[in-house]
Amino acid sequence: MRLVIFPTGRHHHAPSDRLDHQVAKILQVPSATRSCIGRGQYLTPSEHNPVGLLEEALLEVMAADPIHQRICKELGKNLPFTRLDELAHNALAKGLISQDEAAILTRAEHSRLRSINVDDFAPEELATKPVKLPEKVRKVEAA
Repeated sequence: MRLVIFPTGRHHHAPSDRLDHQVAKILQVPSATRSCIGRGQYLTPSEHNPVGLLEEALLEVMAADPIHQRICKELGKNLPFTRLDELAHNALAKGLISQDEAAILTRAEHSRLRSINVDDFAPEELATKPVKLPEKVRKVEAA
């Protein structure tokens, strides 16, 4: 059967991991190529448009990155890009950032978590609910 379907053999080869990495990098950074690929997409952020929410998260994370880098430089530590709301609170208390910059970090963390936790359900939503079984029907015996 294979000989009939592919008489000269298979010609399709999967792209390399290196190419996958390059494409992923293009999609994660605003550029002309990324804009060309996304042309015509509905990117308005709303509750029912996950692509728009991802776009909004990307922009907010990019706005928070220089603030995060500055905090890391001033503290002399290479802090992970997580828990930005806690980082904002601590940096604001130490006087390293302004109130506006703290708000940017907090919004970025909220958007980042919203993008990551796509299937996040409350435990009570996942718990099984008891099913009430119908009572057994008694057979009526004739007298």
